[in-house]
Amino acid sequence: MNKGFYAENVTALTRDHKGNIWAAAWVDLTVKSSKKNEVRGMFIIYKIDIEAQKIYRYRLDKISSSGLVNSFQTIYSIYAENSANLWLGTGSGLFNFNPQLESIKAFPLAPEQITKLNSISIHAITPDVHNPLKYLWIGTANKGLFRFNKDEKTFTQHTKKNGLPGNTVSSVLTDNNGNLWLGTNKGLCKIVLDTNTSEILDVQNFDKSDGIKDDDFGFFYGQNAHKNSKGEMFFAGAKDISIFDPEEIKTESVQSPLVPTAFYINFKPIYFAEPESPLTAPVSKITQIELPYRDNSFAIDLAVLNFRSPEKSRYMYKLSGFQDEWVQPGNSRKAIFTRVPPGDYIFKAKAYNDNGSMKSNELVINISIIPPWYLTWWAYLFYGLSFLVILY
Repeated sequence: MNKGFYAENVTALTRDHKGNIWAAAWVDLTVKSSKKNEVRGMFIIYKIDIEAQKIYRYRLDKISSSGLVNSFQTIYSIYAENSANLWLGTGSGLFNFNPQLESIKAFPLAPEQITKLNSISIHAITPDVHNPLKYLWIGTANKGLFRFNKDEKTFTQHTKKNGLPGNTVSSVLTDNNGNLWLGTNKGLCKIVLDTNTSEILDVQNFDKSDGIKDDDFGFFYGQNAHKNSKGEMFFAGAKDISIFDPEEIKTESVQSPLVPTAFYINFKPIYFAEPESPLTAPVSKITQIELPYRDNSFAIDLAVLNFRSPEKSRYMYKLSGFQDEWVQPGNSRKAIFTRVPPGDYIFKAKAYNDNGSMKSNELVINISIIPPWYLTWWAYLFYGLSFLVILY
């Protein structure tokens, strides 16, 4: 119906493939009742038909009598799949609105979502460019990124545990190569997708150390990012706007060398030039170390020879034959071993980015703990011969 445009608070805007503009707004309308006129706040969806030069208004409270609209809180984002299929990201989850049939349906991310007001808040919706008829990508407040399977009506969640820098995803854009770019409360995130299955192949994070002026993109509610016709992206942060061309963002494709930078015995640093040092070369060059049995507690400092965002490097290590499981010491770059029994071992270490991708080659050092003379093979041979002499 052509009713003109009136809105006090426009909360979401989008444009469909025909160029029509869709807007979600919260308005105060005077409603006639049997007793008196009442002023009520309500959600309205506007369609601005550019070609026909008409504006259509849909009052969602009249469309749904189930109480779903009352639980919206706010409409943060709209994705217009076509003129008969709008996806609404609200303060209470995902909804589908059909303007032609004037129907609305909820797609809860949690079974109890329809009735609970404190359910998942959706800030951004964008189609999957590789499988647009099947998947939507959904950014949420505090719950990470979801992939919605429209055929199966199921959701797959991705959070910090899967490599995201933060769990509040306020913006989701797609670059010209089909990669997702997320604006989160902890920086930008680039997601590389499989072009056939739309599964996540790689996650790359960017923050102030990469040159971003403001890395809090979760400050605003709703989609606070835009891609122009040139492919440039604009992300609004709490204090600044980050503008960049994804084509010019180069990430590391070559692994950097991982080297030992210090060696400790019984918690004291050991140097190559010292008298009786077990190091046969400078610590960064060692490939093999022999230690007497008394020096069986030792540590190794690690470093990646890469000067781009070294603070993002994380390390893992193990001592095969003594500690066969990989150890991830968090932000530490020190590998520590105590009371290692005599024997031959292989020390292995790797470096990776905070998003989980490998950053270095594998470092390998052979380490031998020499047993005391009375536990050597020739000592046992002597014990055996002595026993035979006494016996006979």
